[in-house]
Parts: sequence; C-alpha cells; structure tokens
Amino acid sequence: MIRRLIILLLIVGCVFAQDEYPYFSDAKKQLEFQNERITIKKIDETNRIISGVLETDTTVAVEYISIYEIIKGNQQITGFEFIQLIDLQEEVDRIKQEYRIEMEIFKNEPTHDVKKGGLLNKIGYWTTYFGAIYLLTFLQGCEEYGLCSDIVKSGSLIMGGGILLIFSPKVKETVEKPYPVLKQQLSIERIKALTESYNRRIYKEIQESN
Repeated sequence: MIRRLIILLLIVGCVFAQDEYPYFSDAKKQLEFQNERITIKKIDETNRIISGVLETDTTVAVEYISIYEIIKGNQQITGFEFIQLIDLQEEVDRIKQEYRIEMEIFKNEPTHDVKKGGLLNKIGYWTTYFGAIYLLTFLQGCEEYGLCSDIVKSGSLIMGGGILLIFSPKVKETVEKPYPVLKQQLSIERIKALTESYNRRIYKEIQESN
C-alpha cells in the first residue's frame, strides 16, 4: 500500500511539476537556456581587439578595454556586443557616434606639440639647488671672517643664474596622439541588472515554446 502511494505521488509530482527560474524540469529546455543565458564576472582590466564598431568598406580593428567578462553560453562577448544583443540600439548608435568623432579628430590631428624642458632647464634646477646649499653652508659663521656680504652676492648670482636657466625657452617636441580605444560603457551594477532582465526574458520565451 505504501509503495503504491509513493509511486502515485511521484507520478502526480511529475505531471504537475512547475518550472522555476532559472531551472527547467525539461532537460532540453534547460540546455537551451544554458546556451542562451548570460553570466558576468569582474576581472582586472584587459585589452581585446574587436571589429564591427565602425561601418566601413574594410574591417576596422578597435582596441577594447574591459573590466569584466561577459559570457553567453560558453562564449565570451564584449560589452559592446552585449548591448547589441539586448536590443539597446540607441545606446549602440551613441557609442558608435562618439567613437567616430574621436577617430575623426585623431585622423585630422594624429600628432600634437608638447613643450619639454631641455638640457638648459635641467642645468638650471641643479644650479639653483647648488646656490641654495652654498648659502646655507657658508653663511654659518661668516661674520667671524667678514665674508657674509661676498657669500650672499656669490650665492645670489648662482641661484639667479639657475632660475634664468629654468625659465629659458623649452624644447618643442611633436608626439603622436594615442590611438582611440573603446572602453566598456556600462557599470557593473547596470550590466548585472540588464543581464538579469535578459536572462528572465529568454527563460520565459523558452518556457512558452513547444
């Protein structure tokens, strides 16, 4: 009698079993969901090369900097690919437009001039430092020998010459601007929320499918 009751309960349980997110009682549906769902993991900053950001006749390689991994099924995708996947087209268009502007600026002005201190500026710093040390050292006890005035004059001349060298014209050097990179646009909190919303939507679609 007890054995029959247990079998009956198992049969009723199977018939009326309810699927509950994120699990399915149907193994095929569970596998389909596992292949479609997205998981994320925070990582140290890493660089990747991706394409498909700029619409051109040729493939454009873009350096992409990320601080977390986004996994769809068992394949890693970028944050840019993620917002495309969840149909945030306006966000995709905004990112592309901002990157296009950066690229246009870079193409029009790939270099810029910077002023750097040359050899004279460096000599000036050391000369000023030497003049200060000279004064601090020899002014002690200079009254005994009546040399204070001469020490002050010579020390001042040394420091004055050093200051003039420090403010002498700096060397202008042309350097290349860094190539524009694409960074992850969404914070970890926002992408967690979007991931959960996406996974629940996919779960519901699979649940309602035959």
